[in-house]
Amino acid sequence: MNRIELKKARLQLYKPSPTKFQLVAKLDDLITHCHGNNIRVNGLRFDSNSFKVGELYVRMIEVKPNDIAHVLIHWYPNYQISNQSDPFCSAYIMEQWEIELILNKLRNIL
Repeated sequence: MNRIELKKARLQLYKPSPTKFQLVAKLDDLITHCHGNNIRVNGLRFDSNSFKVGELYVRMIEVKPNDIAHVLIHWYPNYQISNQSDPFCSAYIMEQWEIELILNKLRNIL
């Protein structure tokens, strides 16, 4: 899929607001260019109990520009919520405040 097809598919599947779409693009840009324009990064890992969003701790943020999910948030398992050993979701399904929280946290540490 090219970029236009991916954008259409993301809009159809996740139905993000224009603001949420922009926030995910900012998240992608912040991560991929965190070491400058000459080095591209496709993900960041976090120690357990160091980065909490809601009731879950972030394990890793992964950028997959050619995937419909685009930015994946991997969580440390919380077996009271899910039985998956590697729960993850697309940033597009998160609440706007959650994406903003992630952006602010990353701006403070990068």
